[in-house]
Amino acid sequence: VFSKTANKTYVLKDAEIRYLRWSLQLHFSNPFESSQIYISELNKTHSPKLLATSSLQYSKTDFLILTRSDFIPYLQNYINEKQAQGFNVGVFDVESVITSFSDTYNNPNALKQFIAELHRKNPLQYVMIVGSDQYDYKNYLNTNAVSIVPTFYRNTGDGIHHAPTDVPFVDFDNDDVADIPLGRLIANNTTELQQLLNKISTYNYQNFNSEIFITDNKDSDRFNAIAADLSLQSPLQSNLIRIDELGIEQARQKLIENLNSGSAFVNWIGHSSPTRWSQDNVFDVNNVAELQNPPTVFMQLGCWNSYFVDPIKQYLSGALLQSPSYGAVATIGSSTYTKSDGETEFVKYFKQYINSNRNPTLGKAFNYALKQYAQTNPERKDILLGYQLLGDPTMIVR
Repeated sequence: VFSKTANKTYVLKDAEIRYLRWSLQLHFSNPFESSQIYISELNKTHSPKLLATSSLQYSKTDFLILTRSDFIPYLQNYINEKQAQGFNVGVFDVESVITSFSDTYNNPNALKQFIAELHRKNPLQYVMIVGSDQYDYKNYLNTNAVSIVPTFYRNTGDGIHHAPTDVPFVDFDNDDVADIPLGRLIANNTTELQQLLNKISTYNYQNFNSEIFITDNKDSDRFNAIAADLSLQSPLQSNLIRIDELGIEQARQKLIENLNSGSAFVNWIGHSSPTRWSQDNVFDVNNVAELQNPPTVFMQLGCWNSYFVDPIKQYLSGALLQSPSYGAVATIGSSTYTKSDGETEFVKYFKQYINSNRNPTLGKAFNYALKQYAQTNPERKDILLGYQLLGDPTMIVR
């Protein structure tokens, strides 16, 4: 028994047949005052079925881009540049992929399955996710959260059971280690995407001869030693900024001045949160507006600085990336609680790759560091799952 209102049709589940001596009676309750009643045998009605809609065309893609359909036209110049570099670029709409591989909304596992299928048919070199993700998908908190490409959440240890991570997308053997390079371009809309693509294009024509190391005043001996060790490995001029020597205000001013003069890397070594460096706040989301620097790469050794899914607060990596012309072209950092011993070893491997390879890409250096670190530290999920590359993985480090 069905009750049809103006907009919907409902099944009246309490309907029952009562047998009388010479007849049958159908009894049911109808909660809708203005409706039409339809009666049918169950096997005579149409039932919804899930249709296989896998119409995605697999090509010999070696550089896969996943994004939302309205972002794709804005990527065309970027795609042309990558094709000129020899990549076979495949761009796919996330909604089409999810529909083809899943019957649930915003399912990252569907994207993971698609990537694995594509990689099996023709090995991928790089994967790039284009678009932000924020939790509160169903707007329970009234945040109007933006989720263009959904991420995964994993246990990274030390009581953190739900840290955002993109690593599973390219973890084909499910050992919590990325098998190929992956990065995410953070953009909530097409304007932010175009601005970030412009910064990537600008960066490609830069040549830097220095990098910045800035260290925290809490646990300063440990962080200063890490900075000194890393600076010795660098072929670039190292500008060291020690908060314990300069104080917060002077250190911040020196950081901004050095940044605005141009730097290949900005290396933060210390405590951090999603919105700032140092418990005493040497640099935060509000200071990004003071930058007039050539866009550069930020390497952040500290906790939570790349927690990219908050629908309410702006996070530091996001502010640096979404600065229209300045700030960051890419950031590397953690989306969870981390420990400095693991971060230091990871970054040493990263710098080792950068310094020993001609035209190294961010993605390959990042992936190399994760794989090397995993060989002796497979249990350290804070590094292996927590560290995120928010940027173009194919970008050559200048």
